[in-house]
Amino acid sequence: MGIKVERYTVTKSDPRLSFIGGVHKAGLLHLPSALSLAPRCYARLQPESNFTQVCSSTKGRVIVVHCETTKRSVIITFDNVQNPLATLPSHLEYLRNGQTTANIEIVSVLQSTDLDVLPPSVLNPLFPLLGASSALNVTVQTIKDDQVTSLTVDRSDGTLTLYYPSPEVLGLKLVGSDLAGFGAFHRLMILLDEDQEEGSSPSCHYDGLKGPNRLPPLSKHGAALLGAAQALNAPSSGRGGNLARFSGLKDKVQALLDEAATGNRVPGLEAARMLLLTAAEGFCIVCAKEDGLKKCSGCKDVYYCGSMHQKEDWPFHRDLCKLNRKTKGP
Repeated sequence: MGIKVERYTVTKSDPRLSFIGGVHKAGLLHLPSALSLAPRCYARLQPESNFTQVCSSTKGRVIVVHCETTKRSVIITFDNVQNPLATLPSHLEYLRNGQTTANIEIVSVLQSTDLDVLPPSVLNPLFPLLGASSALNVTVQTIKDDQVTSLTVDRSDGTLTLYYPSPEVLGLKLVGSDLAGFGAFHRLMILLDEDQEEGSSPSCHYDGLKGPNRLPPLSKHGAALLGAAQALNAPSSGRGGNLARFSGLKDKVQALLDEAATGNRVPGLEAARMLLLTAAEGFCIVCAKEDGLKKCSGCKDVYYCGSMHQKEDWPFHRDLCKLNRKTKGP
């Protein structure tokens, strides 16, 4: 039996659901023991994995690969500027786990207007790279669906569940139990590295056993900027820290915030916000101002220039604040 595809409609009565901004607003479906997979990432699951599920948005393209023989799975998220198939041979090696014969199924989930990314002309040249000793029985299917917003892949049996919001649940997003840093830091890396000529960023991954690898290698330019951002909390860095060396980075962050303030959807905004969050004593997370800062009384991690911006940010900050609360503050 190959990948089992199930469909689930999320209603407002689901006990795992919380809302940003109250009922009838954007819904967050909390999944215990699940890893939230960020864009341009991959995750590997096996029976011994410490996560029971991987969850992902379907706004981009998603490939799910499962080996019935070894009960291992790989989930890859990617976009138009990234070619995930270049890493497929290494994933197939992981899936078959030394078995000379294996049954492997590949499912591609994408929007109905997208071209099929897994035609035989693309897949067939990859199989010889595994070596003559590999006897793989590979099946491929494509799911094109404009209504599905998210998906999960289960450990061991590779069950693929597609999630649909009901009319009373808008903007549905799945939230795994491990989201502290994985998605946000990876998006920060994309932001820092997006000007490189290669046009893509390295994959951030979960290898199936230990915790997620949040810090994959970057280009020298991106690594230097990330190092500066991480150094902001060091005692020797002083206020504003090493970010002063990279004024262009601060300007880019501020430009993203300014554009978002006009109501536009801004790719990389979450990365910019995380950068300001990393600069704990440097900036208001909403406007990047450096004066008159006050700390969130709950998590004590986020700073604001005043109560107006704290109130404005609360719908976005509330769930993470509750997960990281250090006091019983309001």
